[in-house]
Amino acid sequence: NRTDSNGNLRELHLDKALAVINAPHKNITQQFETISINQDSKFTTLTVNKYFKVGKLQVNGELPELKLNTPYLLISVIDGCGTINGQSVQKGDHLIVPNQVRSLKFSGYLTIITTSES
Repeated sequence: NRTDSNGNLRELHLDKALAVINAPHKNITQQFETISINQDSKFTTLTVNKYFKVGKLQVNGELPELKLNTPYLLISVIDGCGTINGQSVQKGDHLIVPNQVRSLKFSGYLTIITTSES
C-alpha cells in the first residue's frame, strides 16, 4: 500500500502500468548506420525517433571541421582524450553545444556519444 504525505492511500494505476509493459521481453533488431569520416574515424547512428537522435563518434586523429545543423548538441566523452574546438576533453566530460556554435573540430583519440534533435 502506497500513501501520500498525509497518510492517504494512493491509487496504484495497475491498468496503466500493464498497458506499457512488454512482457515477455521481445528483442528489437535494429540496423545501425555507420558513416566513415576518414580512414580511422566514423559516426554510427544508434537510435532515431521523432524527438531525438543518438550517435557514437569515434575520432582517431584529426577530423575535418564538422558542420552542425541542429539547435543543440549534447556530447559525452566515454573514452579517450583529445580536443574539441581547441579545448581539451577526456573520458567523463560532458558538453552542451548551443545553437550559436555552427561547426566543431575534433582531434585526438575519442569515443563520444552525441544527442541532438531529430
